[in-house]
Amino acid sequence: MIPLIIGFTIVSCCSNAISFESLVKQNSQISTLITLLQYIFIFLTLLGYLNFTRFWKDESNFKGYKPWSLKYLIPVIVHNFCASMSNYVFNYNMSMGTHIIIKSLGPPITLILGWIFWGKVYGLNKIFGSILIAIGSGLFTINVQEFSGTTNEANNKVGIILLVGLVLVSSMTSLYTAEIYQSKSREVDWKVVMYYNYLVGLLLNMPLIGVVFNSLEMIIKDNVNYWKIFWNLVTQILCVIGVNILTFKLTALTLSLVLIIRRFVSLFISLYLFEIPVNENGFLGAILVLTGSFIYVLPNIQYNESLKIEYWPNWEKYLAEPH
Repeated sequence: MIPLIIGFTIVSCCSNAISFESLVKQNSQISTLITLLQYIFIFLTLLGYLNFTRFWKDESNFKGYKPWSLKYLIPVIVHNFCASMSNYVFNYNMSMGTHIIIKSLGPPITLILGWIFWGKVYGLNKIFGSILIAIGSGLFTINVQEFSGTTNEANNKVGIILLVGLVLVSSMTSLYTAEIYQSKSREVDWKVVMYYNYLVGLLLNMPLIGVVFNSLEMIIKDNVNYWKIFWNLVTQILCVIGVNILTFKLTALTLSLVLIIRRFVSLFISLYLFEIPVNENGFLGAILVLTGSFIYVLPNIQYNESLKIEYWPNWEKYLAEPH
């Protein structure tokens, strides 16, 4: 079931990323509007669904979950802050390629922070696989930069420093979120967590309402395709549902890898759609990502106290367990 959810999440997230890229190419000033529309659409859809299914009448669905306590509220606020700042760094003359390369550092950073602060012990295949995926994503993105005429030299150092800091904070937040939600996974339903997360996110984005009205005027003037916006909203909610389910099932490191692979696949599809050629860096990057992904999903390999390699031969049991 977990591999199926991962595949569903990657497909929906890729479709969402490509539709967003298409909209921004048509009008680069509407990204804030689309983000706020996503929050409104997802929140209203969840509200309607939960009311229709009488979700609130069964207290066992959110037993032990207090959405307004700092324990649950702080990671939601931090997540929304990081998402907003990730878009803001583009104001520092940062290309999309550099943005993706720095985001690709997420898995190794998550691995290191999990080891330092949570005492997590990762298998050798997890360590090696995540590093290969990060390097491969970076090389593949460099290919895009070379053919799109953008390089790291054109980016402001302040923007790069800010984005690296955001990756650090996001990794810490993901580790913390996985810890609190998975410890309560038998008591808290992912749907109620998603509902309150988007309620808080919607409230935090309300100050941007002025920017949104300006974007609406641009949409009317530029005749932006409304079907693209609708498709973006639908794929966004499907993507978010998959990510929220996986938050309760996967470790922060594995979830980070899933999101990196999603970025890689969407980038690969974009190259095909916009007819951008792939050079040696692109092919090498693709091979490293595929190799790293294969190594990562192998049965867990680690050294025990006697320094002998242990492995899990039962694939079916491995895939069914949270890892």
